[in-house]
Amino acid sequence: MKNWLVLIIVLGVLLGCNLPTAVTPTPFPTVTAVPLQTSTPTLAPAPTPTAVPMPILIPTATNTSLPPTAKLETAVPDTTRFTNLRFAASPNNPPQEAFPVGTAEVFALWDFAGMVNGDRVQRVWRKDGVNWLNRDEAWTAGPNGVVTDVSVYDRGLGGLEPGNYELELYVNGVLEAYGQFVILSRPATGEPVIANLRFAETPFGAPQNSFPAWTQQIFAVWDYRNMGVSDVVRREWLKDGQPWLVREETWDYLHYGPQGVVSDVSIYDFETGLPPGEYELLLSLNGVQQLAGTFTVTP
Repeated sequence: MKNWLVLIIVLGVLLGCNLPTAVTPTPFPTVTAVPLQTSTPTLAPAPTPTAVPMPILIPTATNTSLPPTAKLETAVPDTTRFTNLRFAASPNNPPQEAFPVGTAEVFALWDFAGMVNGDRVQRVWRKDGVNWLNRDEAWTAGPNGVVTDVSVYDRGLGGLEPGNYELELYVNGVLEAYGQFVILSRPATGEPVIANLRFAETPFGAPQNSFPAWTQQIFAVWDYRNMGVSDVVRREWLKDGQPWLVREETWDYLHYGPQGVVSDVSIYDFETGLPPGEYELLLSLNGVQQLAGTFTVTP
């Protein structure tokens, strides 16, 4: 055991003799860290600003420092004017506000002053509140005068339709005149009239209240006036107190006209003749009973 220990010591000595002597390294000089400039450098205090006077703009009558604003203009009517708008059956006739049924043409007449050739003139017509005709054209009639050549017309059968007509006149987009008139559904103002109901064997025969048995045809005759194109006539026949025949129709103005005598209405039986009994006719006009008449066909 001792021998082993001695051997180990000897080997250690031998090995130690071959190792280099440990050299203590010379330390690097100590470096003093110099702080780097950060991303937020310390700024030198700024000098106190000195107010520099700026030039002041003084507005004048022709120059202003205010920003432009929207320009709002109030429409001022031009000196052009249309006056005294009226309506007539012809340029030489007196003005009218109502025209009878069957009127074929109505003239619009008006005075003008201060017009300039080239002004835009628009005529807007309405019938019963609905746009009807529209005409836009350049003015060529000079500065002053009277318009007499403007009209509305229907020269066909029956003339202008009954109704309310309106006219607006514009100059360069400005309303200058307004007027209205009516085409009556009858010849004159007022209500239609039917009267004098009678019965006869012929259209122009003597009136009768009694007819022989089996008379083939009996005419109902009556007078009328101021009838119009929109009137409605209802004929209701009764036989022995019971409804027998009914007929209702709009007045045939082209056939009968506004006034006259109805002589072409009848009841008939051309095969065996009208049976005996009590006959009655009720005449209504526009939903209102106006006349009643009776006759007898004897047994």
